[in-house]
Amino acid sequence: ESLYLDSPRTGEPKEGAEVSNNQVVALECALPKMTQLTDLYIRGSWMTNRLVARLAPVLQQIPKLQELYLWDENLPEERKTEMDLILSQLVATNKVTVKYSFHTL
Repeated sequence: ESLYLDSPRTGEPKEGAEVSNNQVVALECALPKMTQLTDLYIRGSWMTNRLVARLAPVLQQIPKLQELYLWDENLPEERKTEMDLILSQLVATNKVTVKYSFHTL
C-alpha cells in the first residue's frame, strides 16, 4: 500500500498552498492506522523539515513501512542533510530506506 502527499497540481494556484495544521493533525491521526502502508511519497509543500519532523515519530508506528521517498526539484544539499538527521531514528529503528529524488516524477 502506498500513500502520496503532494502539492496542488500544475495549473492550480500555488500561492497559499501551505499545508494547514489541520491537515497535519489529520494525517498524524490517520497514519498509525495504516498498518499495510509500505511506501510513502512526500513532495512539494509537504516536503519541509518542520512537517517531516512532525511526521517522523508517527511513521515509526507503521510496522510495514519500508520506503520513504522525498522529492523536490529544488532541494538544496544542506536541507537534505537536515532531513537525514530528522529521519535518522526512523531509519535506525524501523529499517526504513529513505530515497531522494531531485527530478520531477
